[in-house]
This record gives sequence, structure tokens and C-alpha cells, in this order.
Amino acid sequence: MNFSMKKIYIQTLILLFHSSVLFGQQSLVNSFSEIKFEPEINEKTELVSEPCGINYMDWNLNFLDDFNGSVKDLSKNWYLFADNHGPDELQIYKWEQLSVSGGNLLIKADSLPKSETASNGITYNYASGWIHYKNMVKGNALFEIRCKMPEGREQTLWPAFWMWNGSCSPQADGYREIDIFEYWGNNFKCGTNNVFWCDGNRNRQSCFIEYCEKQPDFFNDFHIFSVAWLKDKLVFYIDGKEIRTVTDHVPSVSAEMYLIANLALGNSPSISEVKFPQYFTVDWIKIYSLKNAENMLDTCTQIEDCNKTSSVEQMLLKSATIKK
Repeated sequence: MNFSMKKIYIQTLILLFHSSVLFGQQSLVNSFSEIKFEPEINEKTELVSEPCGINYMDWNLNFLDDFNGSVKDLSKNWYLFADNHGPDELQIYKWEQLSVSGGNLLIKADSLPKSETASNGITYNYASGWIHYKNMVKGNALFEIRCKMPEGREQTLWPAFWMWNGSCSPQADGYREIDIFEYWGNNFKCGTNNVFWCDGNRNRQSCFIEYCEKQPDFFNDFHIFSVAWLKDKLVFYIDGKEIRTVTDHVPSVSAEMYLIANLALGNSPSISEVKFPQYFTVDWIKIYSLKNAENMLDTCTQIEDCNKTSSVEQMLLKSATIKK
């Protein structure tokens, strides 16, 4: 091929590339993503199968705890929730269940050498750990955790990273909860992300979605779980890839919430099969603020009506942990 032919060939390639960028952006997203969805869709649900990614240029990093100190350093940024969290859980929360090792926070679930009675009068045979951020958090923010799950049985081991405030009682201004993730282990490793609210009768309602990971080694490595809390929109991500957008019952960005990481033990008969101790391992937790409060972010997934949303089952996640 002579020089002039090479020049024409290169110019043609350049022209084709720019055409794909201008007119084929969706196809570029398609080739980028390996996440596949098999959703149940109702008439009010609008899902697109290829997720977008987080653009960190939209965000300012305001907080990072990489747990590189000692367990004593936890009290700088975190409170411990002590005692119990209701009759549906089998553990009591104790500060002694938290440790720091190798740059990771370890939240340990274990059987107690001696049963302990909590303030609710219930006697517990297990203990685990809970931390919540000392500052209340608000919206127009991105919340992230890089963590590794314990190996559970059914819904017994129950790690979570979530935000909460309020209740459905007449004295409260409304129930607010955003579950960035809740996970449990069984033959298929399944998890959820949710938004909760109170209905007109002050009953607790949720916009629930479930996804199951069929890769047997998914829980053997660290993954990043994120949510962008925006005005009228929640965008959920795994390993930086968007998996869900919720537009109903989103808490006001001015509402304050607690940011929590914990490992619960669900009230399940399979707890007898769990090999204790078990660890929920946290590498780091980050909080970003949105640079432009009017930026609603372009998203690829949409669920319009939480009241009529079917759960999404068998969502296959092929993870690619983000290197930062």
C-alpha cells in the first residue's frame, strides 16, 4: 500500500470512529458492558439492559475512611450501635465485634460464650457489629463502600450498607430508608437495594428489587456498592456500573439520615449450619458531594412506579472491580 493509499485508509478509519461517537453512542455503551438483565417488566416499568458508569468528574470527594489505623481510630468517625435491633435478628451488637487489620474494618459475627439479655428483654446467643457515621448525611451525594461479603446460609448472615432515619409513628415526620445493598448467601448469592417510605396509613412500604449472582466466586473478592442520592432520583451501582434507577418516594435531598454498615443475623433456622466466626470486611467508605446540584445525571435504567414494580430476578452480574 503506497503512502497516499495509507493516508486515505487512515482518514476513513477516523471518519468511521467519529460517526460511531456522534450517532452510535448506545452501541459504544453496549460493547462496554457485560451486565445482562432478565427482568420482569410491568406496564409502568422501563428498563434498558446496558448500564452506565459513574462519572467521578461530577463529584467532589468529601469523606474517606480507609481503615488504615487501629480499632481505636474508629471512634473518630463512627458511633457504635449497641444492644439490639429488633426481634427479627438473632444477634446483640457489641463494640468488641469490630477490629481493624491490614487496612480493613472487620465486622465479626460469632456465637457468644454466654447468652446475654438485651434491653428489649430478649436473650441472645450471638453477637455482631454495627457502625454509623457521626455526621448526619443528606442528598446530592454519592455514597460508596468497597467490601467483601461473609459466606452465609440462606438469609442468616445479613451484611448491609444503608441510610435510615425516622419511623411511621404519628410523632415522626416520615420513614426514610435507603438500602445501598443488603446481601445474604445461599446457592445463588442474592442481594437487594431498596427505598422505604410510609403510606397514608403510616404503614411501611418499600420499592424492592432483588438480583442474584451466579458466579460462584463473586463473594470471594471485594466489590464496590454505590448510590447517588439526587433530587427525585436514586441511582444504584455495583463496581461502578449502574444497575437501577428509582424515581418514586425518593427522600428530599435536605432530609438528614444516618449512614450505617452492619452485619446482622437473620432469624433463620439455617443459622445452625453457619461456621462461626464470619466476617463482613470493609476496605473503605467514601462520601462525595455533587459539584452541580442541578445535575440529575444521565441514567440508563428507569423504574417509574415503585408501587407496581415487580422484583427483578436472575440479574446476572459480571463484576469488574474499579481500580482507583
